[in-house]
Amino acid sequence: MSERSIPAVSRIILSVALLFTGVTGTAGAGGLFASAETEPEPIDPPAAYRWYSVVSGIPAPLDPGLLTHGAETREPWTVRPRVSAIVQHDGGIYLGINGYGVVLLDPASPESVPARALIDPALFGGRVLERIFTFDGRLFCHLYRNTAFDTDPPEGPPAALLEIVTGADGLSASPFPLPFQAEHPDWEAVELLPAAGGDWYASWKRSGETVEFAYVRFPFPGGRELDVTREEVVKAYGYADIRQAPIPVWELFTEIADRSGGETVVHLTVSSPDITSPDRFRAGSRTSLERGRAELRAVNLYEAGGVYALLTADGRVLFHDTDGSTSRLTLPSLPRGYVYTEVWTDGSSLIAGWEEQDFLYVGAAGFVVAPRFR
Repeated sequence: MSERSIPAVSRIILSVALLFTGVTGTAGAGGLFASAETEPEPIDPPAAYRWYSVVSGIPAPLDPGLLTHGAETREPWTVRPRVSAIVQHDGGIYLGINGYGVVLLDPASPESVPARALIDPALFGGRVLERIFTFDGRLFCHLYRNTAFDTDPPEGPPAALLEIVTGADGLSASPFPLPFQAEHPDWEAVELLPAAGGDWYASWKRSGETVEFAYVRFPFPGGRELDVTREEVVKAYGYADIRQAPIPVWELFTEIADRSGGETVVHLTVSSPDITSPDRFRAGSRTSLERGRAELRAVNLYEAGGVYALLTADGRVLFHDTDGSTSRLTLPSLPRGYVYTEVWTDGSSLIAGWEEQDFLYVGAAGFVVAPRFR
């Protein structure tokens, strides 16, 4: 799922990101493209798309003709099976399936049903699979329980951070001990952020009659935790002004920029294979955002081998290639209430997550593979 700027705030931020103003429009003010002259060159679609559902945890082939509005039971986004993360690490593509676990795909044939999967509802169930990321050559998964809904608590012990290990026998996961969680098992790490310099930042939350927060910084993999302020955690995200972004990021941003005249702050996150900390950029006034005068929208880009890709909620994938040209692949239209979410690409094949959204609830969910479309 696209990463949010402050991951645990609420599903509302995600919903806003997926309903980005203009993504369903055409050329003109407020539309997706600035003008007909700048519209990227269309890409012919692949001969066949491969569709998969994840509502049972393990990806299962799906006939897209069966996707209809309200066909699946809806549950809170916090516990519903859906593709909540896609990351490439050490030659494999890892998909995080919320509430269930992690599956591994082969970049050479991403349309194949995964041969290896880690499905553990006792460990992942009842928790949000917030993100999968690499650090120091290792693969980690951030989990937390969101108490905004009256859902069943996790069965397993507290587990904010898991290390995912890929071996000859498949995938395995083990909780990685964090000192704060060991001392405060009833607190949840709603934010967990590796930052520049090797330090990690965490935002801990305890919900009860009152809601409490604690913010710490610590050296990884272990060491003395230091109390920090909320401001220091926000600063650790390292958002740079959009005008400092690389040319491909800037040009893709201008393609989806909102020209409706409303005050909006855009957070752009640029992810790459095996990169711990993605590049982050901000367009708009942070002060206006903090004072509630601006709307926050999150946009994700994926970069691999110098090719940048941006996926909009209505299925338009904008590419910026190494030669400076731009192009567009239009994914199949989804039924009413469905949106595209996460994206991975190596420039020739593509994986896109999709789900049926009803504000804070999710119904059908899965992913589609566009194999070797160019």
